[in-house]
Amino acid sequence: MKKKILAALLLSLVLTGCGSTPEVTIPATPSSPIIVESSSAVKESSEASSEVTPEASQPESTSPEPDAGSVKPIHTGALKNNNAFFVQKGDIVYFRVPTRDAMLTPEVSPDFMTFVPGSILCSYDLNTGAIEEISEDNSCGPLILSGDELYSHTSMSDETTTYEYLESLNLNTGVVSSVDGSDLLDATVNGTYVAIGNWSYDFPPVHSLWIYQDGTKIADLGAFQKFIGFFGSKAAYITSESDGFNESYYLHSYDLFTDAVVDLGFISDLEDFYPGVVDQIYAEGDHIYICFGIYEGTGHFFAGAKLVEASLNTADSVSVSDLPNPDWEERSPSFIVENGTLRLVDGVPGTAAVDGTTGMLGYYNENAQFVPVASGYGSTFAANENDYTQVEFAEYLDGKIFVVTNEMIRDPAHDIGWRYAYYRKTTDITVIDCNTLESTTLAHVVSE
Repeated sequence: MKKKILAALLLSLVLTGCGSTPEVTIPATPSSPIIVESSSAVKESSEASSEVTPEASQPESTSPEPDAGSVKPIHTGALKNNNAFFVQKGDIVYFRVPTRDAMLTPEVSPDFMTFVPGSILCSYDLNTGAIEEISEDNSCGPLILSGDELYSHTSMSDETTTYEYLESLNLNTGVVSSVDGSDLLDATVNGTYVAIGNWSYDFPPVHSLWIYQDGTKIADLGAFQKFIGFFGSKAAYITSESDGFNESYYLHSYDLFTDAVVDLGFISDLEDFYPGVVDQIYAEGDHIYICFGIYEGTGHFFAGAKLVEASLNTADSVSVSDLPNPDWEERSPSFIVENGTLRLVDGVPGTAAVDGTTGMLGYYNENAQFVPVASGYGSTFAANENDYTQVEFAEYLDGKIFVVTNEMIRDPAHDIGWRYAYYRKTTDITVIDCNTLESTTLAHVVSE
């Protein structure tokens, strides 16, 4: 019977916070937890960030050169899990720990790490177990590593406006630089190419798509609606056209080596469905399969799924069909493709999840079978039935599962209609070895 898997990455309202030092328990070794005060380097980074006054959406600021003694060579080795919350390079995993102010910022969904700014960037050495604080800033969302540069999305607010912009931290020198653009979209597996969106506040506003190679802009693909991803030497994205009454959406591919753009074909219009949420992408050869989940109303209730197929090299190759949902779950079905044949499965290989029935944390193997790893990760409610504890998300990375668990407190003053608001009382960041089943706490954050 198909397992009911805890949904992650829910849509939510963006509410901002500012950086502050949380009470963070970071163990020097797995068996010796300590309370770590914010280092002077972290405080200096936070103070430098607070002095930035963005003009439009772009600040003009870099951090000062660090002392020579504080500069460390960047770690070498293969890059894994790029554009995620836990990014590995060689034997080092980079991740974020929320600040105290971020913990106290209310949200109407449990998707805090994606939308609530304010974090401490940390590194975890897989060999020694050492955990280090690197910097503190007002960033949130997934991390992208490209060469020596670690990209992140940042925001700042005044009394009337929230400014969205991008920064990059050079892991070799410690220098923080502003990056053109407002949206960090995706990167190739090795980080060579990065896709960045830029939102113009002109009227009408224009969302432009840029492609960077090793930190240099190599392509401006113009106005777009959604970036799908990188597939080998190709990038896929969606544009729209309007006749004044109806909006039509089209899929395109861009060749990173030749700059050729191929118009793959018409996807939909608003009367059919709006391609707003990409729930899964699968590639086989030059053929891509995109599952669009259709979500309706202010509660974003699941209303079905569409499958868009196309050949990245062939014009007008788009085909659109309905995806069945045999168990009537409130999410798009998962699938794999074998020799051109699509097969529905319980979950996407190489991803982590929580079994909502048993509370088991596990991952999906290469055969899309759920492998349970650790128990006790199901949602639990407090006696008042308003406060509860839940896994925010889990990522499978190279034989380990990195999991973020929040204890959440109801904040009725920030409810939006029937949607309850919560802030985080505690956040635990844990890594579990799927072979030895050893569990290590990377951080324990307390907001009160």
